[in-house]
Amino acid sequence: MTLTVTQLDFERHFKTYLDLITINDETILIVRPDGQMVIAIAQEKFLWLERAVQANEDSLDYAVAIDYLIQQQILPDNPVVSGDCYWNQFKN
Repeated sequence: MTLTVTQLDFERHFKTYLDLITINDETILIVRPDGQMVIAIAQEKFLWLERAVQANEDSLDYAVAIDYLIQQQILPDNPVVSGDCYWNQFKN
């Protein structure tokens, strides 16, 4: 679940929010006074996202990273496609 907080609230409760990020694996969206936003996530989540983005889509690294992100419910599960729907897309 993603929590949205103001920059001031994040600063006031810094340790609490860091604990939510590192212990509870929460994502924190921090809204700055000028309206810009910053996202704070755990390092492990960041590294898996980075790995998925940098890997070639046809590689094993990509498949492993995407699978991990799905298992962690960071990405939605891939929908199951029935055989006919899948194969019909290749017909002219």
